[in-house]
Amino acid sequence: MASFIRVTAEDIEVGGAVLPARQLVILSTMSAARDEEAYERPDVFDIRRTDQPRLLPAFGAGAHRCIGEALARIELEESLAALAARIPQLRLDEAPGIKGHSGIRRLDTMRISWRP
Repeated sequence: MASFIRVTAEDIEVGGAVLPARQLVILSTMSAARDEEAYERPDVFDIRRTDQPRLLPAFGAGAHRCIGEALARIELEESLAALAARIPQLRLDEAPGIKGHSGIRRLDTMRISWRP
C-alpha cells in the first residue's frame, strides 16, 4: 500500500498545524520512506542502506500491521542473497519508476546488467 486512510481520534498537532478530532487523513507511506529527516539520501536506491527502520511504515502499525510482513521480508532477503551469490557482477543501471495512485502502486521496469 502506498497510503492509509485514517480518522483522527482526538485533536493532534502535526508540523505546527492542528488536525481536529474525527478528521479524515491520508498518510503516505511512499512519502514517509523518502523523509529527508529520517534517511540519508532518501531519493537514492541503495540495497545496502543501513538507516532503514526495523519496522517499515508500508506495513502499517499496531492493530493494522500486515501479518505477511515477516514472510515478505524473508522472501526478499533470501531471493536477493541468492541472486547476488549467483551473479555477483549484477549492477543496477536504472532504478525502477513507480506507477499507480495513492492507494496501490507498483514498480515499473528496472534495468540491470552484468558481465559474465
